Amino acid sequence: MATECHTQFSFRFQPKLTLDFAGGEITSEAGLVLLREFDERLKLTTGLKGLVIDERDRRYIEHPTLNLLRQRIYQIAAGYEDANDATYLRHDPTLRAVVGRAELPLASQPTLSRLENAVPLGIDPRFGAPGSGMVHPLPGARSAAQRRNHFGHRFDF
Repeated sequence: MATECHTQFSFRFQPKLTLDFAGGEITSEAGLVLLREFDERLKLTTGLKGLVIDERDRRYIEHPTLNLLRQRIYQIAAGYEDANDATYLRHDPTLRAVVGRAELPLASQPTLSRLENAVPLGIDPRFGAPGSGMVHPLPGARSAAQRRNHFGHRFDF
């Protein structure tokens, strides 16, 4: 028997309590719920969304930019550094709930890779928090359009 998934992200009491000893779906990623609560209060991913310019055609968008950012950041926080795990994790009930798509599958690995390739390289997080006016591109950083039109290889050390 599947357990109803609550999408309320707070530490307030939820009056409905269901006990079932049949097992059901369990997760080892329960800490993501706490991370989502902190994210909501501090507006971290919402602030990051404002820094990402989404040039996708609106007619074909299935996954909003905020959900893609949350999925990628929460996967990294859960120990899945590579986007390769996204296809496997797109059906994980806890990850779907904290990203905000409890009923729908999350983005696949190619979708997250396109997001990562669309963001300009060279943003140095040491300059400050998103939205603080302190995040600046590093010298020599290229935009996504410049990277697409470049056929050589460049290594910055």
